[in-house]
Amino acid sequence: MQLDVYFDVSSPWSYLGVVRITALGQELGVTPNWRPVIVGGVFNAVNKSLYERRSGLSPERIAMSVRDWGEWGAAVGVTIVRPQSWPVNSIKAMRGCAWLQHDQAAMMRFARATYDAHWGHGLDISQDEVMADVCSRAGVDPAAYAEAVASQPIKDLLRANTEELIQRGGYGVPTYFLDDEIMYFGQDHVPLLRRRILAKQGRASTIGELNMLETATAS
Repeated sequence: MQLDVYFDVSSPWSYLGVVRITALGQELGVTPNWRPVIVGGVFNAVNKSLYERRSGLSPERIAMSVRDWGEWGAAVGVTIVRPQSWPVNSIKAMRGCAWLQHDQAAMMRFARATYDAHWGHGLDISQDEVMADVCSRAGVDPAAYAEAVASQPIKDLLRANTEELIQRGGYGVPTYFLDDEIMYFGQDHVPLLRRRILAKQGRASTIGELNMLETATAS
């Protein structure tokens, strides 16, 4: 069974999706294929109207979104606050993920440390000194990271991943593809993805398992 998961650390919904999919994979014995992308590149290609909608958000709407992030974070066992640098330029952080893509475990340690720095502690992950600290906490050589994210092959790899998501019909993050048969978008669709995996495994599911927090466990 192939489960492709496209993510970008600049999105709090992607953070929630990564946490929930990690738990889902452990529960059902499915190993996700993590695919780092630049969600801004996706928006520029297929969802440009998002920028206009964001610019028109009222302070009350923003406050409600921030509250939702925090409540969802608490539900899945992580802290999510509004960083002062939001929305952030995540290009270097995501190039770092692409650089580590060949070692999925190492990539996700790095990605989770980056999510925690930005969304858990409100740090600006576009800043080199912040990412150097993230590297150290994730067991990554900061000097090697800095060299990699400036290299053309890594830039091309991240661009290719982003184009791949666009070509598959994606329009944001987190996005999941199961066996290249069906696409789900958003962390709130994890329960539906879970039911489909269970069906493929020949295992029964119940109406109660549609509860959106069914698989929202900390990891």
